[in-house]
Amino acid sequence: MFALASCATVRPSDWIRVGSTTRDEVVAQYGEPDLIRVMPEGEVAVYRPTAPTAARPRLSIPLVEAAGDQGTIRTREQPLERGLGVRGVGTGARARPEKEFRIRFDRNGVVQALEE
Repeated sequence: MFALASCATVRPSDWIRVGSTTRDEVVAQYGEPDLIRVMPEGEVAVYRPTAPTAARPRLSIPLVEAAGDQGTIRTREQPLERGLGVRGVGTGARARPEKEFRIRFDRNGVVQALEE
């Protein structure tokens, strides 16, 4: 567990080397990019940090229930459990960046530029 936590603090420029690091190595570390722009000379991959889960508002719906023999009703709020979209973009990767960065790959998938 400690090893995974320490990976999250590694900046891309600490290990990505222009001219030698490959797209496969980057994907193995961060997962698939959040955005890819394809160009004739290669592609630009954008990685964004995962949004904190605490920022998500709680959702609920009102429920109406019978409350007795005399036709009375009561209402209450039912919290909704999140289903689809519980995992953020790029989750499942070993580490996500703390800040957005871009990588330009050539046609062979080798890093040509890194912008942090």
